[in-house]
Amino acid sequence: MSNSVQNRKRSVKSLSFGIRSIAQELRDLPTLPLAIVPHVSMDDKMEHERKKIMLPTMEGISFEKVKNILYLEASGNYTLIHFTDGRQALVCRSLCEIENKLPSNAFVRIHRSHTIHLNHLKKYVRGKGGHVVLNNGILLAVSSGQKDHFLQVLENYFA
Repeated sequence: MSNSVQNRKRSVKSLSFGIRSIAQELRDLPTLPLAIVPHVSMDDKMEHERKKIMLPTMEGISFEKVKNILYLEASGNYTLIHFTDGRQALVCRSLCEIENKLPSNAFVRIHRSHTIHLNHLKKYVRGKGGHVVLNNGILLAVSSGQKDHFLQVLENYFA
């Protein structure tokens, strides 16, 4: 027999011995109860991990923390983003395009021209459509067409 054939046979023997010893060790382990792990979808993981958003502005590209976005305001094919610290950024994208980049569970469209961050919602006041009051005191109208959807999102978000 050649050396290479003998080496292969030795490798197979040592590999099978290693597998048998690992299997024996696994059998000797105490049985552990099954843990219940909450299911987290890939979308949820991606939304949680995405802490900043890339915003194409007139000056270039700005990277902002999502948690600092107070609300979005449509301005034609542009979007004016209002931040919690009072800053504003005019972005070269439509409101819909910006909404698609944000976590859908934390932002909701309340009007044709406004999307709010639910973390910064202070109060909803009833009316035909009603209006919201944000943490910084800003009042924004809720359109009658968006009211039912908005209230459903509130139910799910704050449940």
